[in-house]
Amino acid sequence: MFKSKSVLSLFLLFAFSTPVQADWEGAFKVTSTGGKNMPEVTGLMRMKKDKVLLDAKKPTQAATLVNLKARKAWTLLHPQKMVMEINLSQIESYSPVCPANDIDACLKKKNFTITGTETANGHSCTVYETDTNRNGKKTHIKLWKPNDLSEVPMVKSIVTVKPEQTTETNIENIRTVAQADSYFTIPKDYHSMGNAEDLLKSFGKGFSGIKIPGQ
Repeated sequence: MFKSKSVLSLFLLFAFSTPVQADWEGAFKVTSTGGKNMPEVTGLMRMKKDKVLLDAKKPTQAATLVNLKARKAWTLLHPQKMVMEINLSQIESYSPVCPANDIDACLKKKNFTITGTETANGHSCTVYETDTNRNGKKTHIKLWKPNDLSEVPMVKSIVTVKPEQTTETNIENIRTVAQADSYFTIPKDYHSMGNAEDLLKSFGKGFSGIKIPGQ
């Protein structure tokens, strides 16, 4: 199970774009420095049109499944065979949600500016940056959008919550490959834990408010 709300939010960073034309996958790594001592998160990201799967292998076996068309998201806890719903609006506090056919115009509309071109993870990228205020804290977001992969919204991002914490996300070994529908389906034998907000509120109540079907 996730040790904190912050780890859950890190996964949401990837769900950046709405429907794309080509299926693809890539290895992701999220590292955090300063502030809270967060473990490195690694796994595999899969994308199929309007569906995103972030399948983490370390530090825990869990996945985040996002359906952008339905505007719904879930976290799957594989060892426990449990699933909890996530508030999709949390995504936009970390990264803008933009249509794949016009990401550049969308980013500009959301106050991102182009600050140059750089190479990131082997790809020539256009760099976008913005400053925002998230939960009362000044936040700087820097995104690397690949120029050679139209279906991939970013290969790197750095989110700095001033002044104490920086979270860096990298997506590598990207390849265009068909993704099976089963990757984006919640297994029938997974039990619902309700939504993440209710779960977090129950931490101090011994989870007495959480009902798990079948138990």
